[in-house]
Order: sequence, then structure tokens, then C-alpha cells
Amino acid sequence: MSNAPRRMPGGLCDRCVFQRLVPTRRSVFTMCEEPRMPRYPAVPVMRCPAFVPADGGQAPPRPAGA
Repeated sequence: MSNAPRRMPGGLCDRCVFQRLVPTRRSVFTMCEEPRMPRYPAVPVMRCPAFVPADGGQAPPRPAGA
């Protein structure tokens, strides 16, 4: 049994430059540092207008009609 804090997958946040991981004793939270977005989004985030890839790659394509 591990004592490491648990973290939910963050979806797009896990690949975004604005993500900051905030550890506590029991968990790790995803914090968004993009000022226009909610500070602690409900994860997993599947769509985000402020998403910027952390690796400098392209943002995922937007679905038709979005």
C-alpha cells in the first residue's frame, strides 16, 4: 500500500502550460494559472478555450459546430 498522494487524471490540463499541481497530504489537485479560467476546474477537462500545449505542439482540433 502506497502513501503517495492520489491524483485524478486532468484530461487536457495534464498537457497544458497553465496547469500547476498542488499537493496536499492525501491528494494532488490540478490548478489552472490562466486568469480567465476557474482556478480549480472539475477534472477531467475535455474541452478548454484557453488550452495551450505544454510541449509547444498544436492544440487539438475543435469539433464541428463548436
